[in-house]
Amino acid sequence: MLWTARPLSTVLRRHTLNDFGLLDQVEATSANTGIAAPILSSPMRYTAKIAGKDVSVRAESMRVVNAQPHQVITEGLFTADALQAKWKDTWDYDGCVKVELTLQPTKRQDSRRPHT
Repeated sequence: MLWTARPLSTVLRRHTLNDFGLLDQVEATSANTGIAAPILSSPMRYTAKIAGKDVSVRAESMRVVNAQPHQVITEGLFTADALQAKWKDTWDYDGCVKVELTLQPTKRQDSRRPHT
């Protein structure tokens, strides 16, 4: 596995990651022909609704925690209004990824007060 800031290279694929730890694009290469082509029609993203309303989702810069030939670990934070999320991605050399996502409210809301 090769980590060159971005993209992340795995077996027959190049993964372009965004600051949410999600894929902007995956370029797959045929083992038979060597032809490479992008496979995502658009970047992946998180969306959030709070009290029925769409809210903006903002990310901090992604960090590389550990990079080894067989595995790369990245992590970061993002917020959506009162919601804060911490994520950690563990990438294996074959392109499989384990995503750990922890959600926490950033401000207390009074549950007795009706939301409008």
